[in-house]
Amino acid sequence: TDDLPFDIALTGGIGASFANGNSVSRIPLGAVIGHSFLLDGGYRLTPYAHPRLSFDHCGNCAGNTSKVDVDVDLGVDFAMTPQISLRAAVLLGGTDYFGGNSSVGFSLAWTPKGLRK
Repeated sequence: TDDLPFDIALTGGIGASFANGNSVSRIPLGAVIGHSFLLDGGYRLTPYAHPRLSFDHCGNCAGNTSKVDVDVDLGVDFAMTPQISLRAAVLLGGTDYFGGNSSVGFSLAWTPKGLRK
């Protein structure tokens, strides 16, 4: 709307990673901020930013360590139909227990009918 030109969604999760004999558990909390632009032909382009804090714990690391990471995704969703989108994103983050975690990702996303508003 004109009052709030951005869409905002709060996010959270629980995850685990395993590599090099180590196991890391994560609890990320953040918000996705973006705006959809309607294009000719019924297409929709949605650039977004997803900043978050990640509470990480490495149970097998030396010293049984825990830390808080700050990660940010910058991406774009190109909706070709109400159910099919092409997505690209860049993760900008601090260091991970397994090394640097900056990355690039591409995907084809399918949203079942009835789940998109």
